[in-house]
Amino acid sequence: IFDCLRREIPISELAASVSSLEHKSEVYLASCLAIDVDHPGERAYLSQLSEALMLPPGLPEHLERQAREGMTE
Repeated sequence: IFDCLRREIPISELAASVSSLEHKSEVYLASCLAIDVDHPGERAYLSQLSEALMLPPGLPEHLERQAREGMTE
């Protein structure tokens, strides 16, 4: 299990493994919760992930707000 957790999964592979909008949203939200979105490299990762998941306009920002709010409660 720990080997799998340490393995870097390409964004394209991650995006290809989900199909529903709900699942895509969960993947994006989990990524928001797991990283520091103020770091430029991780901001770029979220941008690439959003594109690969083909999230509708406005949804990534909404999910990022949810993540921030969830971390402050």
